[in-house]
Parts: sequence; C-alpha cells; structure tokens
Amino acid sequence: MNLYSDIFLILLSIIGLCLGSFYNVVILRSLTGESIVFPGSKCPKCQNKLKPWHNIPVLSYIFLRGKCAFCKEKISIQYPLIELSTMCIFAYSYIKFGLEWKTLFAIIVASTLLIMSMTDLKEKIVECNIAIGLAITGFIYNWFVNNTFLDSLYGLIIAVLVMEILAATGHLFKKGRAFGEADTYVAGALGACFGLTEFAQ
Repeated sequence: MNLYSDIFLILLSIIGLCLGSFYNVVILRSLTGESIVFPGSKCPKCQNKLKPWHNIPVLSYIFLRGKCAFCKEKISIQYPLIELSTMCIFAYSYIKFGLEWKTLFAIIVASTLLIMSMTDLKEKIVECNIAIGLAITGFIYNWFVNNTFLDSLYGLIIAVLVMEILAATGHLFKKGRAFGEADTYVAGALGACFGLTEFAQ
C-alpha cells in the first residue's frame, strides 16, 4: 500500500469505530423498540443522558474504567468489542478488496450480520426488517455491479425453500417449527447477496 492507501485505511478504520458505536445503539434499541435516532444516548440503568465525551469509541470505556460516569454501574464489554469489531470489518474489507464496490458490499453484509448476531445472542431476537434490507442490498449490488439479478433472485428463493423445509421437520418431533421465521429471512437475505452460483459452489 502507498501513503494515500494507508491514510485512507486509517480514516476508514476511524469511521468503523464511530459506526460501531452507532451499531451498539441499533442493537440495544432494536430490542427495546426505541427509535435509533431519538432520544440521545443514555445510561440504561440510571437513564442519565450521556455527554459527547462519554461516547468516544473505546477510549471512553477505558477512561471511565468500564463504569457509568453518573451511577457507576458497570458498562457491558459489548460496547468496545462491537466498536473494535466494526473497525476490523472496515479495515479488513479495504485491505482485501481495495477501493472497489465489493468493499462497501462486504462492509454492509458483515455489519448487518454482526448486528443480527448480537440481538440473537442477547435476546434470541432477529429484526426481520434488517434482513429484508440486507436482501435488497444484495439485489442492488448484484444487479448493478455483477449483472446477476436472476442469480441473486434464485439464491433467495432456494435459500428460503431449504430453510422452510428444514423448519417444517420440527412438526415431526414437536408441535411447531424447528426454528424461528427470522432464520429464514436471514438465509433468504444471504441467498440474495451471494446468489445461487455461490451457494452451489
């Protein structure tokens, strides 16, 4: 990498850190049903609104020693981990693909999966609207960049059919699906992103 690439990588990593802080908001509020825009960030324990210097990615967690500045309640390690993970997603995508549309696509896919994985781990909930947004992103990318809209559509259809067939097997052993409908949404989204050809390989 040359000097300009190194500078861009640093800037992209910083953007990743900042967006990682936003991802934490999305993860938390998609579980509580609150708007991701308003109100501003607050301590989930004491409800005090956080100051701008309380929201500096990773650094605020270190300076506050992992505790709320107001009530001293312990702050979940999730916050800096998500911020660092997002930074790594942004940096690695650029290192892997360079200044290409594929880099942006990789960032969107990995970021979306990170958010959905965290809500699933925390509360066994996946926001289906996020999966739908990912599917739309897959269609747009494959249509305009790879010129493979039909392959993307077939990928979604096959992924959904396979997941629904597997889910239906749950009725053989218990009264209900083998897993939730959200898993089908996620599989369909990945099918739209990577297409039938990628899955077949």
